[in-house]
Amino acid sequence: MKWGTSSIFLVAVLSVQAQNQLGLRSSNYSGANSVLINPSSFHSSPLNWDVNIISAGAFFYNEFVYVENTSLIGLLNHNGPFLSRPDQAPETPDDADALYYNFFDHRNSFSNSGNAFITGPSAAVNFGKFSLGLFLNARVAGAGNRLDEDLDFFSLDGWLTGDTKNIDPLNASGMAWSEIGVNFATTLKKGYRSKLDVGVNLKYLMGHEAFFIRSRNEAGVTSFANTSIVQGGPFDYGIASSAVNNSFGINGSGMSTDIGVTYIRKSNEKKPYEWKLGVSVLDIGFIHFNRNTQKHRLTEIDPYAINRNSLSGANSVDELLANLSQEALGNLNQSQTANDFTILTPSALSVQFDYALHKNWFVNATVNRRFNLHPLTVDRENFWSVAARYEDSWFEMGVPVVLYDDHHLRVGTWVRVAFLTIGSDHLNSIFLKQNQLAGSDIYFAIRLNSFSNPFNAGKGKRGKLSPEECYF
Repeated sequence: MKWGTSSIFLVAVLSVQAQNQLGLRSSNYSGANSVLINPSSFHSSPLNWDVNIISAGAFFYNEFVYVENTSLIGLLNHNGPFLSRPDQAPETPDDADALYYNFFDHRNSFSNSGNAFITGPSAAVNFGKFSLGLFLNARVAGAGNRLDEDLDFFSLDGWLTGDTKNIDPLNASGMAWSEIGVNFATTLKKGYRSKLDVGVNLKYLMGHEAFFIRSRNEAGVTSFANTSIVQGGPFDYGIASSAVNNSFGINGSGMSTDIGVTYIRKSNEKKPYEWKLGVSVLDIGFIHFNRNTQKHRLTEIDPYAINRNSLSGANSVDELLANLSQEALGNLNQSQTANDFTILTPSALSVQFDYALHKNWFVNATVNRRFNLHPLTVDRENFWSVAARYEDSWFEMGVPVVLYDDHHLRVGTWVRVAFLTIGSDHLNSIFLKQNQLAGSDIYFAIRLNSFSNPFNAGKGKRGKLSPEECYF
């Protein structure tokens, strides 16, 4: 495998995917967690108050490498060897104690993105005419969408000496950050059968780690025994990392905002509402990294001859960047252009539609579509979902069907019992053997709230209503 382990894992990192945790966001009883998909959601909910003690979610899926015939539980419990299927000699019997991994062979470009989160102590309080909230998040997001098919394992490993490949423009980025946010929502308009709420999240961001790689034009790469000749560009890349100077902390700061509206239509007193429609714009903001940060550029003027062994032999990120500059430009520091860069947060337009079939039965449809205000932006994931759920103040169960990245279809479930929610948007991957295990997903939340304030209680924050008064 002449391109080596470093090349494999570089592409694998760019192929990590994730999606939203619907069981924490889409319910009428999602509480403070719901403002992370629509800042007006909590004000439109039946809860007087909500306290999130902790919630977290992790989803991983990649189109680069997979493990054969296992589940997430089987993978985590495996104590035997991991063997490479491409390295196995033909006709060699499988090792019964081993798990085998293999690689996807692409004929077209592949698009991937990823995120994970932990939400710490957070709270929201509904005062009737308005609501206030405070939340703390730690987040990781990364994307490498529309990767050229020549970047898959078999293309890299089978690259013939002297062969030139034309690699499509590449734009990949990722970062880890924490945020302190405040939520405010109020009612803009209300009537006997309808209500319009609006909300906003204002967030202060602290950046910890970040990277980006960007080539603006098609690049021609010719492979030789240990060297690659690269032409095209320009090539821009950068990193902000505590690994640069072996220190941990905050390497940048910034701000972002979410804005959302929710319209509720009431037409049947036996149901909390007929339907509600939410529209939100998420994560409009930036982080400026200026500590432990390097920004580099290779111009498009001349071809570059790069010894791959020099790169794979680097012992640190700083050494890797210096070696790349030395190989391409003949100077360890020539490629570095700045000690700072700004990267935009993963923005998206989100639309949520909720229809009440009965006082306890609902159908929800949610659509997220990413958009970028600048090329140096972490891409958000695209997804479509439809979820049926049963809910009351003490128990809830939902079954989502998710179309991720417009072509990956998955089925999940979530359950909430009082203060505990646990779920997955890719349930079968956790328990059932997959021919190609390339990802899985799980999330949970532990919360406290008022529990006993349904929409039609006629008490609490909405007060007792006379027939001529507005329902809301």
